[in-house]
This record gives sequence, C-alpha cells and structure tokens, in this order.
Amino acid sequence: MKTKKAIILAGVLCFIVGNGFVGGAQTASLNDMVVRHAKRMCNKNFYETFSQDGRDFVEFWLTANEVKLDLEKAYSCMRLFYNNCKSCHVVDYTVVDQVSKVLPQLFEKYFENEVNPDGQFKIIRGNVEDLMLDRFTDRYDSFQSQPDLFISKMSSDITKLVKSRLAVIKEEEEERELKEKFRSLIIRFLDTSIGKAIWYEESYRSIWPSFLSIADNLHTIGKRSIINDQDNLDELWDSLVRRFVWYLDFNGSALPVEFYEQIEEDLKNNTVFFLEVDEQDEGIRTKKDMIAQAVIAAKTKAIAYELQGVMSDQDIKIG
Repeated sequence: MKTKKAIILAGVLCFIVGNGFVGGAQTASLNDMVVRHAKRMCNKNFYETFSQDGRDFVEFWLTANEVKLDLEKAYSCMRLFYNNCKSCHVVDYTVVDQVSKVLPQLFEKYFENEVNPDGQFKIIRGNVEDLMLDRFTDRYDSFQSQPDLFISKMSSDITKLVKSRLAVIKEEEEERELKEKFRSLIIRFLDTSIGKAIWYEESYRSIWPSFLSIADNLHTIGKRSIINDQDNLDELWDSLVRRFVWYLDFNGSALPVEFYEQIEEDLKNNTVFFLEVDEQDEGIRTKKDMIAQAVIAAKTKAIAYELQGVMSDQDIKIG
C-alpha cells in the first residue's frame, strides 16, 4: 500500500508526463524535483521508516523510473539514501528481502547497453578508411593534379573526424566511470542493509526462508549485471551469512529446536545453491561450515533452554 506522500508525488509527476508537458528543459526540471524529494525524505529521517518498511524507497525509485531520472541524478539520490541508512540500528529482514527482490527492476536500465571502448576505436578506424576511400574515389583527378592540396585537405577531414569520435569516446568514458560509481554505491547500500538485518523469534518460520530468498535475490542482481564481479557477489553473500550467524549467536536459544532441523536438512542435502559455490579464496572456512557450526551451537542452547530453562551465554551477557 502506497504512502500518502508517495501517491501525491507519483500523481503529480504522472500527470505532467502523461499530458505531454515534458521536453528537454521540463525533463531536467522533473529530475531536479525528484532529487529535492529525496533530500526531503532524508532530512525527515528516512532511515527511521526504512528500518521497518521499504515501501517509500521502492516507490521513490518506481517514480524515478517513470520520469526517466538520469544517471547523474540517480547516483545523487542513491548516495543520499545510502548515507542516511547508515543511521539505522537494525533493518527488518522483510525490508532487505523486499528491496533486494525489486532492485533489478529499479536499476537495471542504468547498466544496459554498456559500450566496449575497444569497439569505438575499431569504429574510428573504419570511419577513417571509409573517408579515405571516398576521397580517392570521388576526387582522384584532384589527387593527380594537386596531390599536396588533396592530402592536406584529407588530413584535415580525418583530424576533424577523429576529434569528433574521441569526444564521443570521452563522454562515454565519463558515463562508464559514473556507472561504476553507481554500481559500487548500490553494492555498498545492499551490504549496509544486510549487515543490519534482524529477524524475530515470534516469526521463526520465516527466518530461514527469508535468508534463502535474500541470497537468491543477490544472485538475480548479479545475473542482471548490476553486480558484474563475482567477488562483489561473494562478499554480499558473505555479509548475509555472517549476519545470520550473528543472529543465531545473539538469539538462538529463543528459537525452537524444530527451526534448526530444517536448516540441518537443507545443509545435509546440499540444496542451498550459493552455499555449494566454491569460495573465492582457497583455504578459508566456507560459508556452509560457518552456518553449520553456528546451528550446532545455537541448537544446543535451544535444547538446554527448552528442557531446563537454561539461558544462553548471549542472554546472560546482555541481560
């Protein structure tokens, strides 16, 4: 369900777009309006809402897509949200799942049609060859009668052509660099959110499925080229595992024994895809082993608590 502010903003922007009031200047104005809205959200402590509900964040970016927010402005808005969310003490696991699930839809367009710079130089070479062939074909008589002038004129044309293409390459390189900064920012935003994720014992049946869902969402983000480096994907998976292990240590005794049995079954049957992927670094403890050991320790505390009412070491520590 949309918030009232999100409905108003989306309605105004859709009216403007739908009635054809968008040209170059108008589009820039809409982009600026979206950035101002992001600033207002952050100035009003956006993180307080985000920690429990990701709808405002998702609706903001859906609206940004509707008005075709440009890359530079999208980077600015994402940077505002990222910095603001550092103030979250915890982030509800449903928010992490929700945001990571819809993230490809929100940001994939910014990483489409990425140009290989080597291809541009091949284009320049082809353009120069075509120009030279055209000049010799169309003005061969001029070449024979005034070769120096012909060569000078053709050199000038080639120089103009190369300068023009190099200017395009420079613009594309600047956009490529901004895309990489945006990509890195999205990854850091995900990492921060995952690193603050929290689950609740009263909803214990949702804990393991949500953990698996978030891991799958990250894999999808990688397949959609928003994460384009296996190391980055592995690091996000690692953050998710370490946060889950922390939660089991922090609150594992409060969870029923049956909760651990499903995890043990999945680990035994090798059904968790990302836990079967080879580690990026050899000779380190695997993510699967980290979870398995954490489950053993937490399950032992849970059994003791169920049978004898013995509190866990963690409970004693924080009590």
